[in-house]
Amino acid sequence: MTYSEGAWVLDKRLGGVGQVVGHGTRRVRLRSPDGTREWSTEPHALRLASQAELRDAGLRHSVSWIGPSVTLVYMPPRAEGGD
Repeated sequence: MTYSEGAWVLDKRLGGVGQVVGHGTRRVRLRSPDGTREWSTEPHALRLASQAELRDAGLRHSVSWIGPSVTLVYMPPRAEGGD
């Protein structure tokens, strides 16, 4: 299974949620929800993260209109004092 860049996935080996930021020939590059860490793993070790896992990772959701449909978009929390 290949996940699009921007997808939030669970690395089943580490048990951590990450956002897909790139693909190699045999590895997928992930970034932590707070943006401080990146790692790579094999595609078969990934699955889409559930809403509960995203919330537990500190991600917030917002509603986004894409064409005629509505989807939830998960984003890291806003930094304190930022715009």
